[in-house]
Amino acid sequence: MMTSILINTLTPIAKYLESIYDQSPLTVNSGALLFALMHPVFTFPAAFVIDTYGTKFGIALGSALCLLGTSVRMLVNHSFAWVIVGQVIAGIGRPFILNCQAKISANWFTAEKRGGVTQLLTLV
Repeated sequence: MMTSILINTLTPIAKYLESIYDQSPLTVNSGALLFALMHPVFTFPAAFVIDTYGTKFGIALGSALCLLGTSVRMLVNHSFAWVIVGQVIAGIGRPFILNCQAKISANWFTAEKRGGVTQLLTLV
């Protein structure tokens, strides 16, 4: 949930950001677009890190990147470019957090514990 907040904080106030920081609509909206684009780009590297080093490391790395990206965004008064850089860094951290869900569920529900069609039919 917290990673999704980062993408949803720019779009609702885009008109205000355009006038306050004298930026074009494309520049302001590129923060949200780049954040969303980072997920498919970094899904495979995130999956490799999660499989190699574990879910705890993957979530910690993703959280650290999201925190760093949010911190960089706070430098907006120096230049609006920092918002874009922060969004990209936070967007890189997002797949490390979201891709851990599948790994945790695969570890928690082993093949023997998963309900297949044959198990469901025996219950009926």
